[in-house]
Amino acid sequence: MEFDMDHDVLKQWNSCPAHLNLPVVPPGKIRKIHIYDFDNTLYNSPHPNRQLFSKTFIKDVLLKQDLLPSGNWWSDEKYLRVSFEESKKPSDHGEIRSFWNDKVIKLAKQSCAAEDTITLVLTGRKEEAFSSLIEEMLSSKFLDSKFNAVCLKKKFSPYSNNTNKSDHTTWSTSNFKLEIFNDFMNYYQDSLQEITVYEDRGSHVRIFEHFFSQTHLYPLHLNKRTFNWYVIPVPPTITYLPPALELQKVKESIEKYNLDNLNTPIKIKWSPLQTGFFLTTTSQKKLVSWTTSHFHYKQPKMWVYNIYDYPAYIPCVERGSQIEKKEIVKLWTNNNRKALSDSAAIDMISEKFYARLFSASDSRKLILEFKITEVGVVKLKDPQVKAFGNIRIAKNSIFVIYKLEPQSKSKYTYTKFPYLTIIGSSSKYASFEEEMLYDLIFDTPEANIVWSKVPQPVRITTYFGQYSKVIT
Repeated sequence: MEFDMDHDVLKQWNSCPAHLNLPVVPPGKIRKIHIYDFDNTLYNSPHPNRQLFSKTFIKDVLLKQDLLPSGNWWSDEKYLRVSFEESKKPSDHGEIRSFWNDKVIKLAKQSCAAEDTITLVLTGRKEEAFSSLIEEMLSSKFLDSKFNAVCLKKKFSPYSNNTNKSDHTTWSTSNFKLEIFNDFMNYYQDSLQEITVYEDRGSHVRIFEHFFSQTHLYPLHLNKRTFNWYVIPVPPTITYLPPALELQKVKESIEKYNLDNLNTPIKIKWSPLQTGFFLTTTSQKKLVSWTTSHFHYKQPKMWVYNIYDYPAYIPCVERGSQIEKKEIVKLWTNNNRKALSDSAAIDMISEKFYARLFSASDSRKLILEFKITEVGVVKLKDPQVKAFGNIRIAKNSIFVIYKLEPQSKSKYTYTKFPYLTIIGSSSKYASFEEEMLYDLIFDTPEANIVWSKVPQPVRITTYFGQYSKVIT
């Protein structure tokens, strides 16, 4: 089989002219192909923030195809561009907030340095919308690698003719990638010994593994005895844009949509404000793990009903209520009397708190540690079950109540409720009456709560703040 000495397949599929780097060896010397997925493999692309937007808003607005003028979250260039701009800014401590996946980049550099290896970046993002941005991103000083080609989803196959044109942008990402795998395997079949694919999506990993296992479909000249394939799952990392910036960009898209849809505008509404001590993600995982193991050990058939989605928190005031300015200052300054006597300081601190304009040193002041000292159990009875609406509750469900104390007695804490406890919100509780949750926690007669001391107090870390999310 005769080869085109200029590696024509790279030219055909490349989407970024600045990143077309033809190998220094002829096609017959190529032994390996290494393929790197872009989103959440090479680059930790930002996701819609589930702490900023409700699941319904994300599903029905941000991820809905063809609703917003610039497309859904993954079709709109601006979110990826903003993340790239943010990645170039130094943080409070001077380091770069890079969205790049350092471990994968190290592997990519090794691939690019091997003369007998074709190294590709492959993404299902559309060439027309993203080629210039991704070209710019891969040219940044943070990524000193020379890939042989960068392949985005073209509108038409490079081999299409005027009578055989199917719109590739409607293809699934996996089908698009399989076409490229097949084309490169065909082109380099006489010398190819290995193909390695780095991919974060589990569903794609399984599809690719199935594809490579079909040896009877391999190109005719590919030596099956010496050919090896590897699909390397890359652990996905969820990253977000700065919340204020993300909200601004989403508002821009919605405002543009509303100008063209005056009769059916999208309205941005906020869930009731929550104020309190919010568990860190690590502490919430610890809480869930401890609660599950504690009750499953004692009562294997019991179902713990109120394991909350993030963020769980220790409430200071009822949801929808505002906390007094003086209490904010007490928590911010650890009950500093001098600050409490200064009206200007009270206004400044409370305004910073409301606007969430925290420096790194401010944020450290707002971190508080607690320990769970007691745990109570309420077995849900029929009247309570019915009060939770149409959601079915498993038989033998229990509602767990926690009592907490500050880890340090010298640290000021505050709550309007009878004791410090943990509550939270989850999509499955969206239709619940808020009063019912508080009644269940604080107004259930003590005789109906089975309390027990925690043998080894569970330590959790929180930060004092406020929380609300965009809902539909």
